Amino acid sequence: MPRIPDSKLSEIRQSVNIIDVIGAYLPLIKKGQNYVAVCPFHQDNHPSMSVSQERQIYKCFVCGAGGNVFMFLQNYLKITFHQAVLEVAKMSNIDVSEYEYKAPVKEVAKELVPIYDMYEDATNIYHYYLSTDLAKEAKKYLTDRHISDTVIDHFKIGYSLPKQCLVPAFEKKGYDDMDAYRSGLIVEGKYKRDRFVDRIMFPIHNSEGKVVAFSGRVFDKNSDQAKYINSSESQVFVKGEVLYNYHRCIDAVRHANHIYICEGFMDVIALYRVGINQAIATMGTAFTKRHIQLLKRLTKNIRLCMDGDNAGQTATYKMGELLKKEGFDVTVINLRDRYDPDEVLEKYGKDELLSNLELTMPFLQFQLNYLQNNCNFENYDDKKQFTTSAMKLISTLEDPIDYEHYLSIVMKITGFSASTLQSLAPFVQKPIMQDIVLPVMAPRQVINKYQRAERDLLHYMMEDKFVCDIYVKKVQIMHNVEYNLIANLITSYYKRNGVMEVSDFINSIENQSAVQTILEVSQLNIPSLSEFDTQPDQKHKIIDGYVETLKGYGAMLRKEKEESLLLNTKSTEEQIKILEQILTNKEELYEANDDTKPKIN
Repeated sequence: MPRIPDSKLSEIRQSVNIIDVIGAYLPLIKKGQNYVAVCPFHQDNHPSMSVSQERQIYKCFVCGAGGNVFMFLQNYLKITFHQAVLEVAKMSNIDVSEYEYKAPVKEVAKELVPIYDMYEDATNIYHYYLSTDLAKEAKKYLTDRHISDTVIDHFKIGYSLPKQCLVPAFEKKGYDDMDAYRSGLIVEGKYKRDRFVDRIMFPIHNSEGKVVAFSGRVFDKNSDQAKYINSSESQVFVKGEVLYNYHRCIDAVRHANHIYICEGFMDVIALYRVGINQAIATMGTAFTKRHIQLLKRLTKNIRLCMDGDNAGQTATYKMGELLKKEGFDVTVINLRDRYDPDEVLEKYGKDELLSNLELTMPFLQFQLNYLQNNCNFENYDDKKQFTTSAMKLISTLEDPIDYEHYLSIVMKITGFSASTLQSLAPFVQKPIMQDIVLPVMAPRQVINKYQRAERDLLHYMMEDKFVCDIYVKKVQIMHNVEYNLIANLITSYYKRNGVMEVSDFINSIENQSAVQTILEVSQLNIPSLSEFDTQPDQKHKIIDGYVETLKGYGAMLRKEKEESLLLNTKSTEEQIKILEQILTNKEELYEANDDTKPKIN
């Protein structure tokens, strides 16, 4: 994969406005010359991230996250820097075919290779048989359910024969019997046999797109067998690490910036049939931390579309709580007649399902409804428990309008007065919408004039090449190690490119600490040198002032070192030598830093 040169990176970055790109993912609020947003990179409810349209960079003043448009997409979408660059290029229709990203192939443990191969072969075998006369009844069932050949091919749906089909196929391919048993596709006994027989087969993939399991469904309505049989957990299949359709929906989720979570794969297929590709299913398993990690790679906007029965609503409540704690924005979809998506589509059609999916409910509203539906208000203890739980939920609200809205709902449900309800949560009796602020991680460290001179000089070096030239000629070194690194990076960048924009400059820097310092220094609220374009003498005077200050910095540091030596020296002779050296340097120090030089007695 060829490296994208700086000139191409600059072209791609300049083809978009960072405000438009970040605004597609986050609500932005205009504040002065910049925009602010709630930072998505740490847990927060306040707009602590600033986005500069002028400089085309963003910076969070709480967690420190910052960068240009590439870095935002890289961190927000959990993709590589290279992928983020190509993503921006697509937005502007810039040809980057010669730099196309090829995802690295994850190395598979040697002992797992035959198992993955067997699942891939089984998928192809089942899919083939569904298209033969042997699968007439199975195919009729799917056709009656309005599952077209296009859908069948997209999800690689198949059919397992009434007789053994994998056993002879695996023997012909030379697979080891123990590997076949480990896969779970073949059952060990007196005779080897296929685990799945006479069922419609739905392959299940891991997050990397490899088939790791199957769900087999009976299609004979008169069958007394279990409706579904799923693969047992194996070395390649752990239920708590798999989300059905995850690998297929990645691009669609990033485009829509939200994802539907369903309970079963037939619901995902139903949504696909009406044109919605950004859906996954938990396959009826418990929601795990691994599931949350997978979702964080895609989006923070979740739409829960679980079954409408009691079990489905309970699952929605528990899943929603976990997602909210992890910082996701959660809404709930309650479909018509408490059906699941597949049932709504079959009974009422495409338009009804699509209109239902647009009726999203805030998760807090769902929580109140759920608690209300599971409370016996004829029982005083139940009613009291509901009231306490409801007030605990709304006590976290900071928006006074939201608070008032939900408080009125609880008043209506319980019949209690506002004062009674608020007495359960006195600290939220008068919620106040906080002003937009840009907090900092810690109080600003007090810096002396020398440190300020180095910092400000860096700022001006990034603003104007002539300052960089003066630095190279008259200063050459900064005593702050990180500033010194950045000064050298700036000098090197000007040599390669001639001009600088911070949003392009940071593309070339691997040290993330240096990147964050550059972002902070570049946004210092100090006069721009462009204000003095008509006064070149004044411009030079400003920079020369910093240069003269830094000349005195070395003398001051040398003096401090000598005084430290004096304090730690017991020999009178050595102390005399050090004092003589200090007196020699004292005059030099005053000359560099004071307008009036005191006499040395």
